[in-house]
Amino acid sequence: MRDFMKAEMFYLKKDTYMKGICFILLVASVGLALWLRSASEGFSMSNILEPLGVVVSMSIILYFIIPIQACIFSTEGFDSGTIKNVLSSGINRTTYITGKFFTEIKVIIWCLIQFYGVFLILYYIGAFITDAEINNIHLEKQMLITIPAIFYNILYLTAYITVIFMIGIIVRKTEVATILSFAFIFGDLIISGYWKESNIIVLRTISENSLMTQIFKFSGIYVVNSQKVVLLGTGDFIRATVVPMAIIIFCTVVAIVVFNKSDI
Repeated sequence: MRDFMKAEMFYLKKDTYMKGICFILLVASVGLALWLRSASEGFSMSNILEPLGVVVSMSIILYFIIPIQACIFSTEGFDSGTIKNVLSSGINRTTYITGKFFTEIKVIIWCLIQFYGVFLILYYIGAFITDAEINNIHLEKQMLITIPAIFYNILYLTAYITVIFMIGIIVRKTEVATILSFAFIFGDLIISGYWKESNIIVLRTISENSLMTQIFKFSGIYVVNSQKVVLLGTGDFIRATVVPMAIIIFCTVVAIVVFNKSDI
C-alpha cells in the first residue's frame, strides 16, 4: 500500500484541482487576515491563541471545497481507465480504496495546516509590526475550545470525504458523483438549518444529529433562538464523536463491499 499511496500523492501534486484548492485556501487565509485587520482596526489579542480560534471557526469553507476534490479523486481512475492498470499490477481492491482514503486524509491535514498556518503567520507578523497588545485573558478557556475543534475538523472532513468516496465508487462517473456530492453537502446544510425548528420531533432529531449541526456547534457558530449553542458536557462531546465515526465506518464498509463485488 505504501508504494500505491506514494503514487497517489505524486498524482495529487500534479493535479490541477489540488493546485486550485491550495490557491483558494491561500487567498482565503490572506483575505481573512486583512479583513480582521480592517474590521478590528488592529492585531491586538486577548490571548496568544485567539487568532487560532478565529481561523478555526472559519473552517466551514473547507467543507465546500475539499469534498469536491475528493469526489474527483475518487472517480479519476474510472474516468481515465487507470484503475484497470492499477488492479492488474497486483493491488487488490480493498487496498485501492483504503490507499486513496488515507491519501485523502493527508490532503485534509495539509489543507488545514496551510489554511491555519498562513493566516497565523500573517496575523502574528502584523501584530509584531504594529506592536499590538497581546494579553493573557481566558487562555485556558480558549485552549479548551480551539484544540478540540481542530481535532473535530479533521474527523468531520474525514466523514465527509468518506461519504463522497462511497458515492464515487458506486456511480463511477465524475459528473454524476459531483452532482450527488453537492446534493449531499447542501442537503446536510438544509437539514441542519431548516429542520432544527420543525414541529416534527423526528425532523428535529435528525437535524440535531446531522454532521453540519455538529460542525456549527464545535465551530462556535450554531445559533438557536438568537443564542449561541456550543458543545457542553460529556454527552455533547460523545455525540460529536460517535456521529462521524458511525458514518465513516458505514460508508467505508459499503464502498468496499460494492467495489469488491462489481465489474471494472
